[in-house]
Amino acid sequence: MPEKEGLICDICGSAIPSDSAECPVCGFPARATEAEKRAFHVLMLNIKGWIPEAQKAVNSILSFAVIFLLFAAVVTAFSLIFRLNFYRVALFYILLALVYVALYYLSKKFPYKTVFLAFLVYALHTIYEFSSGMVIPDFSAGKTSRDVFTIMFKYTPFIYIVFRLMLFSAFIRGIYFILKIEKHPQLVRWLKERGDHSGGGL
Repeated sequence: MPEKEGLICDICGSAIPSDSAECPVCGFPARATEAEKRAFHVLMLNIKGWIPEAQKAVNSILSFAVIFLLFAAVVTAFSLIFRLNFYRVALFYILLALVYVALYYLSKKFPYKTVFLAFLVYALHTIYEFSSGMVIPDFSAGKTSRDVFTIMFKYTPFIYIVFRLMLFSAFIRGIYFILKIEKHPQLVRWLKERGDHSGGGL
């Protein structure tokens, strides 16, 4: 049987060795059926959309740092205004913000793996916050200002829980797209090298 001739990849234009079924650069199945080639084109278009979604998960790590820094500022302000000692809670949120800043810089080297680590950190401290009573502090009645503060925390836990679930969903959505693109590392690497996606940064 004669040796198969080398081909030129339809996607990236690279030379495909005669003994290879796929492009060594982008993974295009040059010797596959027409249906398989069309499926690869569809996959490539999908991945171009998945990469920006995965990037959003990486960028969200820095957003979490900002969010918990704002939490620290709010708790500190309430402590000062209502003369309540919740400075330990404020310190807790400041430390959390610093952890997320560190994770964000780590994501520059390990973008996708860091998202999983950040999700684990978020899950652990969320469980701690809810189990330790940080979410709904036990305020003592007496002064009018404290009564108002107590009422505010009586009716806002639902909103707070919804907000925290939204943060969870942001992580889960990002992880979903990360898992999808990591199934095709060769094609993703080629797309990122040529900048043929709208995500940037990865």
